[in-house]
Amino acid sequence: MLEAVYHQYAQTLDGHWWVEHRRAILSHWLDELGMNPDGGRNVLELGSGVGAEFDFFRRFGPVTGVEISAVGASYCRRLGYTELLEGDLNHTDLGRDRFDLAADFHVLYHRWIDDPSAVLRGVYASLRPGGTLLLTEPAFEVLRRGHDDVVMAARRWSRRDLRDLVEGVGFRIQRFSAMLTLVAPGALFGAMFDRFRSSSDDIRELHSSSPLTDKLIRGVLGVERALIRSAPLPFGTCWALVAQKPLGE
Repeated sequence: MLEAVYHQYAQTLDGHWWVEHRRAILSHWLDELGMNPDGGRNVLELGSGVGAEFDFFRRFGPVTGVEISAVGASYCRRLGYTELLEGDLNHTDLGRDRFDLAADFHVLYHRWIDDPSAVLRGVYASLRPGGTLLLTEPAFEVLRRGHDDVVMAARRWSRRDLRDLVEGVGFRIQRFSAMLTLVAPGALFGAMFDRFRSSSDDIRELHSSSPLTDKLIRGVLGVERALIRSAPLPFGTCWALVAQKPLGE
C-alpha cells in the first residue's frame, strides 16, 4: 500500500467498528471449535500492516508477523512485535510445522501477491497438523470501488473461487460466511459513485463517523453477528472463514 495509507490506518483502525466486528465473528467461531485464547499457541500473522491485530493475536500465544513495508514494520515494532519478518510473501520461507494458528486478514487480494495459491501453500506447510487458518478476503468484483485502488487490490473472490483456493491447498473449511452483508448496499452504491469520482489516496470509508452513526452501524452489525451464528450469509462485502489442516498431514 502507499505510505500515506499506512499512516491513515495507524490513526483509524484501533477500535473501528469494522475491526471489532471481524474479531467478534472469528472469536465466536474459534470458541465453537474449542480454540480458546490460552496463550500457548504459536501464531503466524500475514501482512501485519500497522499492527492493529497484535493484541488480538497475542492472547493465543507468541506472534510472528510478516510485513512487506518498512513503514508498516516500524509501527509493528512500536507495538511490541519481537518476531517480525520483513519481506515479500511471494518469497518468504515460513518454515514447516511451526505454527498452530495462521491469519490472513485481507492480504491475498493485494497486487503484490503474484500467486495466492502458492502463498497459501506456504502457510499450509508452516502449520502443524491440526493447525487453524483464519481468513478474510473481499467479495465480488461488482463491489470493486475506489478503496480497492487505494489499498492496491488486485482481486475479489466469489464464494466458489475462495473455497476452491482454500481447499485446493489441503485445508478443510469449518466455518464460512459473508460478512458486512447489511452494509453491502452502501458499498454497492459507493462502487457505482466512484466511477464518477476522481481518484484519491484517502481511505474515506475508515474515517471517524459521528457518534450516532457509529452507534447505529454497531447496532446493525450486532444483528448481523446474530444471523451469522444461526446460518452463513450468502452475500456481503467480504468473506470470513476458519479452516484447519488435517491431523494426518
